[in-house]
Amino acid sequence: MGLVEDLKQHIASGETVIVVGSGVSIQATNNAPCASWIGLLDDGVAYAVQLGRLSKASAATTRKQIRSKDLDLLLGAAHTVTAKLGPDFGAWLQRGVGALRATNREVIEPLRSLGVLATTNYDHLLTEVTGLPPVPWTDEAAVEQVLRGRRDGILHLHGSYDDPESVILDVRSYERLVNSDHSQAVLTAIRTLKTLVFVGCGEGLSDPHFATFFKWTEKAFEKSIFPHFVLCRRKEVTKIRKQHLPERKLHPVAYGKEYSELSGFLASLASPRHVAKVLPASGPCFGREEEIRSIVDALLSDNPVRIAVLGTAGLGKTTLTLKALHDPRVQQRYGEAMHFIRCDAATSLDALIGLVATELGVTGTQQLARAVIGTLSAKPCVLVLDNFETPWQEKPLEVEEFLASLSAIDSLQLIVTLRGKERPAGVLWRDPVEPPLLPLPAAREAFLAIAGSRFANDPQLDTVLDAMGRLPLAISLFAYAAQSEPALDAVMKRWQTKRTAMLQRAGGKKRVNDFEVSFELSISSPRVTDEARRLLSVLAVLPAGIAHCDLGAVFENGYEVASVLRATGLAFDEGGRLTILAPLRAYVSDHYQPELQDDECMAAHYVQLTGQAQELGKAGGEAVLVSFSAEAPNIETAIVRTIQRGELESLAKPAVRYCMLVSTSGVGSVAPVQLLAIEAESKGNDGVLFNALEGLIWAALSVAPDDLAHEYCARALAIAKRRGAILWQANIIHDLGNIEGQLGRHEKAAKRFRQALKLFRQVKRGRGEADALASLGRVEIYRNRPKAARLRLEEARTLFKQLGIIAGEAFCIRQLGELLIKQGDLKGGRARIEQALPLFRQAGHLLHEASCYAKLGSICEQQSDIDGANANRHEALRRFERVRSPLNIGYVHRNLARTESAKRVEHLAAARAAWSSIGRDDLVKTLDEAHPTAN
Repeated sequence: MGLVEDLKQHIASGETVIVVGSGVSIQATNNAPCASWIGLLDDGVAYAVQLGRLSKASAATTRKQIRSKDLDLLLGAAHTVTAKLGPDFGAWLQRGVGALRATNREVIEPLRSLGVLATTNYDHLLTEVTGLPPVPWTDEAAVEQVLRGRRDGILHLHGSYDDPESVILDVRSYERLVNSDHSQAVLTAIRTLKTLVFVGCGEGLSDPHFATFFKWTEKAFEKSIFPHFVLCRRKEVTKIRKQHLPERKLHPVAYGKEYSELSGFLASLASPRHVAKVLPASGPCFGREEEIRSIVDALLSDNPVRIAVLGTAGLGKTTLTLKALHDPRVQQRYGEAMHFIRCDAATSLDALIGLVATELGVTGTQQLARAVIGTLSAKPCVLVLDNFETPWQEKPLEVEEFLASLSAIDSLQLIVTLRGKERPAGVLWRDPVEPPLLPLPAAREAFLAIAGSRFANDPQLDTVLDAMGRLPLAISLFAYAAQSEPALDAVMKRWQTKRTAMLQRAGGKKRVNDFEVSFELSISSPRVTDEARRLLSVLAVLPAGIAHCDLGAVFENGYEVASVLRATGLAFDEGGRLTILAPLRAYVSDHYQPELQDDECMAAHYVQLTGQAQELGKAGGEAVLVSFSAEAPNIETAIVRTIQRGELESLAKPAVRYCMLVSTSGVGSVAPVQLLAIEAESKGNDGVLFNALEGLIWAALSVAPDDLAHEYCARALAIAKRRGAILWQANIIHDLGNIEGQLGRHEKAAKRFRQALKLFRQVKRGRGEADALASLGRVEIYRNRPKAARLRLEEARTLFKQLGIIAGEAFCIRQLGELLIKQGDLKGGRARIEQALPLFRQAGHLLHEASCYAKLGSICEQQSDIDGANANRHEALRRFERVRSPLNIGYVHRNLARTESAKRVEHLAAARAAWSSIGRDDLVKTLDEAHPTAN
C-alpha cells in the first residue's frame, strides 16, 4: 500500500490529528507578514522600536538572529521580543496575529473533514473558516474534552493570541510547556493513540515550533511502529527523509509540485463518511440584541420564516444573522439542517444554484435547481443567502423566480441579507430586520473589544466613533489601525490625511476587511444609476445632507433619484433629511466630485438661503434662526465652492447676510467670508471686498471690538469713500460708533452716530436712520443725558415700528428700561426689560435676548433675589456661549462670582479666560485687582 492510501486509511478510521503549521496560515492570508513565525518576530522587533523599548542597534542585531535560521538564535530573538514588549506583549499579538484573516479559505476548508485539528500557530484562521472555537493548551479540561470527542474545538498546542499567557514563543515559555505535566500527558496521548499529520510545516525543521516538538517525540517514541505523516512538495521529500531520523516515524507525503496544489490534495484525502455541517463563526456582535431576538423568535415559531435583513454596507447584517443561528435554542431545533451560503461570487442564477447545491451536497444532475428544491423539501431546515444582492442585481427577474420557488417550500425557513432597503419580489416577506447604526455605548464596546480597553478614557474616542458614523465595519477597521498606537490622536491625524484609505486590514481587497472595497461594490452596483451616483457626489459635499423639501431644488429629479440611493443603502433619512454616513461621505468626496452643473445648482440654492437674514429682526425671525441652524454647514460649503469656481460677484450680498446669520445664531463660521475677502482683494474687486468686510465687521461686533474690527472698518471706509458710496460710508461709520461705544468711549461714539445719522437721512435710508437714532439714545444714557436719550429712543422706536422691525423696537424698549434703572426705578426698568425679551426671541436676536437675561440678573441681585439673579445669568450665559461672545461671557461669569460663592474661583477663572481670548487685558487687570486671591 502506498503512503497516500495508507494516510487515507488512517483518516477514514478517525484516528488522525491534523497538526497545522505556519505554511497554512501563510497560504490562507496570501503571505501576510505575521502569518509566519519569522515574520511575526520581525514585527515584534519593529513594535519594540516603535515603543522605544529597543534601540536601532539592538534591533539590527536581533533581526540578524531572526534571519540566521539557527534555532537557538531564533529562540534568543524571540526572548528579546518578549522581554522588551513586557506589558504590551498581548497588545502586540492582538495587532499582528489577531489581525490575520483568511483571504484564501480553500486551503483550510478541507481540514475539518480529516480529523481532530491542532495547530502550533497562534492565529484564529482555522476558527474563522471552520467555526470551531480555539482551545489553548492551558485549558486542561477543554483539551481533554476535545480529544475525547466530547467537545468541538481546535487545539492550540503553543497557545492562542487572545490568551497571551498561553503563547509559547521563547526559551522560557518552551520550558514552561515542557515542564507542564498535563501538557506532556496530552502530547503523549496524541502521539500514542493518534496518527499525526503535519500540514504546512514545509521542510519541518525550518519552523522552530516543529523542531522543538519533533525533538521531544524522537526520544519519547523511539520504539513506536505507527507511522506519522508530513505533507510537503515533491522536491522536499528527499530532504525531509534525510532530516528526520527513522525513530521519528515521520513519512513525507508529496501533495504536488507547487504550494497551490495543497488545497486540492487535502480535499482528496477526505473519506466519504459523513462530516457534520458547521456554520461560520459569528464573531463579536454589539448593540444588536433586539434584531437577533426577532430572528431567533421567528425561527422558533411554527410559522414559515421569510426574513430579509436589510441595510447599508458594513452594518453587520451577516454577523447578527449568524449570531441568531448560533443561539442554542435554534441549534437544538435545527441541528445540522442549517445552511449558510455566501453569495458574493454568484454573479448569475446558475452560480447561485451551484452554491446552494454544493452546500447541500447535490451533484451529478442536469436538473440542479429541481434537485436543490427536492433536497430542501425533504425535511425542515434553514437556508440563509448572505449578500443576496450580488446575484439579484445581475438577473433580478430570474433570481426572483428561483427565490419564489424556494419560498414555496413550507418546511424551509428562508433568510436573505442584502444591501439597501428593497426586497426581492415574489416572496411574502415578514417585516424586514433593519439594524440601525450602533448606539454610542455599543459603538464604544465594539471599538474597545478590538483596540483594547486602554482607550476607554481616551478623549478622542467619541470623536472617532462619530467620524466612523457608528458603522460597525468602519469602527472595527479603525480599531485595528489603533491597536499599535498609544493614543487616538495619532490615529485621527492619519485619518485626516489618508481618510478611508486607512480603513483596511490584512492587505484589504475584500469587502469584509476594506471599507473602500465594501462601499465601491454598492456604488458600482447595476442598481445604482448614473444619476444616483451624481446625486451621491453632491450629498458627499453637503455636511448636513439635504432636507426632503429641497431635493428638487438641489438636484434635478432629486426626489426620484433619492429613492435609488435609499433602495441601495447608500443614503438614508434622518430628521427629515436625506444624508449619508460620515465615512462614506469622506470616501465619495475624495473619489467622486460633483459635475459642474450639479455643483452650480446645489451652490446656488444654498447661497440664496442667506436671504433669510432680511427677515431677522422682524416677526418670525426666530424661525429663521432654526432654519439657518439646520442649513449653516451646507451654506458654508456652497459659499466656499462658489469662491473656488471664481464666481465672486454672486456672493457680494450673501456674504453680509451670511455673517448676520452666523453672528445672530452662533452657528457656523465666518471663515468662508474671510476667504472671499482674500480672493476679492487679490482680484481687485472692491465691491465684493467691501461686502465681505461689512459682513466680517458685523460678526466682529457680536464678539467684541478688537484691532481686527478696526482694520476691517478702515479698509471698508476707504473703499466707500473712493467709490463715493454714501450709504456704504454711513454703515461703516455707524459700525465705528458701535466699536467706540463697546470700548466705553461714549463721546466718540456719539460723534460717529451723528455722522452716520446725517448720511442715512441724506440717502433716505429709514432702517439706517432708526439704527443710528437707537444707538445715539443708548450712548446718551451712558453720557447721563436722560432727556436726550428718551427722545432719541422714542423717535427710533416709532421708525422701527413703521418698518416692522420688532428687534429694533425691542432694543429701544430695553434701552428705555436701562434708563429707568439708572434713574433708580428698578420696578419700571424690569418691566421694560421683560417686555423686550419676548420680542427679541420672536425676532431671532439671540445676542439681545442674552443681554436681557443678564440685565434681569443684575436687577434681581439689587433686589436681593440671589436665586433669581443666578437663574437669569445662567440663561444669559447659555445664549452668550451659543453666539460666542467672549466679552459678555466674561461679564456674566464675573457677576456670577459674586452670587455663587461656592463656584467663585471657577467663575473668575472663566471670566479671565474669556477676556484674555479677545485681548482685553484691561478687563483682566481690573478683575485681578478686585480679586487678587483668586488669581
